[in-house]
Amino acid sequence: MSFFGKLIPWWVQPLIIALLLVGLLGQRVQVSNAKANVVRAKLEFSEWKTTAAENRILADRAQRNEEQRKQAVADKEAQDANSKLVQARADAVVASAAASRLRDQLAAYIAAVRRAGQDPSPATGGKGQPGADPLDLLAQLYGRTDEAAGAIGGYADDLAIRGASCERIADGLQPPSR
Repeated sequence: MSFFGKLIPWWVQPLIIALLLVGLLGQRVQVSNAKANVVRAKLEFSEWKTTAAENRILADRAQRNEEQRKQAVADKEAQDANSKLVQARADAVVASAAASRLRDQLAAYIAAVRRAGQDPSPATGGKGQPGADPLDLLAQLYGRTDEAAGAIGGYADDLAIRGASCERIADGLQPPSR
């Protein structure tokens, strides 16, 4: 008789062996399930990494597209503003030429008035001095006013064009409405 035969009755021994075999089979099932869970987790993690990489690529592409859209808006508005500035400066040259013609006409008028004898004694004071000729003062005042108006008008045109361009750029840089 074996060592176990002396301690455990003969009819209990097959039950113990059966229980050990059932326990061993249960462990095998648990190990198999654990391995299947590990394989499933690896597969899910791999799918997650693939999805995350695709999402990152899509996000990068969307960001590049948005940057290109914004740059295109800024470039178009800058080009439009430059065209308007060129046009405004050309208009200022035309206005300056017209003002020059008016100054020439005023000088001719003053000379004609003096030749006609309507102003027999021009005043003896200097420009802007008491006693200066009123026609000379008028011509000087007109010339200064015209120069100041031209400078202010050019500056105002420049600011208006640049300000409107900045507003359109800022509006264009807003995310597109969906």
